[in-house]
Amino acid sequence: MTISRRVSGSSERVFLGPERLYRLAALPLLGTLLLVGCSVLNTLMPERAVRGMLETLPQPAGVTLIDEVTRGTHGSDERCIGASSYRLYGTQQAFDRVLAFYDSSLPGDTWHMVEDRSPPAVWRSPANHFALVVSSNVEATFIPSESIDSGRERFPTLYYVALSYVNNPDYCRAF
Repeated sequence: MTISRRVSGSSERVFLGPERLYRLAALPLLGTLLLVGCSVLNTLMPERAVRGMLETLPQPAGVTLIDEVTRGTHGSDERCIGASSYRLYGTQQAFDRVLAFYDSSLPGDTWHMVEDRSPPAVWRSPANHFALVVSSNVEATFIPSESIDSGRERFPTLYYVALSYVNNPDYCRAF
């Protein structure tokens, strides 16, 4: 294949061999792969953020993690991408003591309680784009009913911790 190109007012014909032709043909494909790759990374970022924050959250003594479900959420465009993790815990403590633990253990400069003390208790960390819910209404989660039933057989108190993250809390209304 030959193409013509104009350099500094003069025309010249250049022969493109198969190697160069394949490289040129690969450019649109490479661009598409980069866009798809960036999109995949962007949608996985909220799930990584949730996992990272879960590792730093305080946990009351004597609780047992029974089950966990993490879900990604996506809006109609890239401006609203998020993830949530629901953790089901069992404990011998009363639920009021669990709430008191979170209320006293979450750093006040980062987390702010936004609901009253009746379940669910909700804290927000606006600077970090997180919301934290602690509730004894375990049926209101995505945790499988088998896990809830198993937990009830072993513990007098079940509760869940739901941690949600969105990439753009100003745009995402549900946050």
